[in-house]
Amino acid sequence: MSAYYEMAGTAKWCLGQPEMAVAEWLKSAECEYVDVAGGVTPALLLYFASIAVPAVFETKRAVKMLEGRARDERAAVWPGAVAAYLAGLINLDELERNYIGSDDSDTGLREWRARFYLASGDYSEGADRAFPLRMQESATVTDSDFDPSSPDYLTKLWHCEFFLARSIVDANEFGVVAG
Repeated sequence: MSAYYEMAGTAKWCLGQPEMAVAEWLKSAECEYVDVAGGVTPALLLYFASIAVPAVFETKRAVKMLEGRARDERAAVWPGAVAAYLAGLINLDELERNYIGSDDSDTGLREWRARFYLASGDYSEGADRAFPLRMQESATVTDSDFDPSSPDYLTKLWHCEFFLARSIVDANEFGVVAG
């Protein structure tokens, strides 16, 4: 199951081992059983790695992988739109229309995940002032994240993006101020 390799790679990233993280995410991309969007998540993680530490994975390769995954019919399911946007197949308005989920909680989570990858894209295009703020936002939790009666209870903790952003904030990389 690809999610195991995604989380293993995230743990390696947080331990300061980006090369090993990429190796795990590549294994995730090759799994028979991937996310419902056709394996978009490992491609997104590899894209993030290619931006944050360019020496560990080529951005061109990551974008090519995103494009291939985004063209798969299963990518009509979230987070396929994020891959399509980063691969240049859809525009920002189209991506934002895909934020709409089954309820307010799902919509918020979709936007939160997209913002993490948008920050990576902004950073690669030289808009690095937005990167620290978006990483800080991605690493921030609220009371509802820990309220068992909330639909958002522990939701962020099941997503690699939270831990990746948290590791950047904690390491104070890219001028991010810990909150």
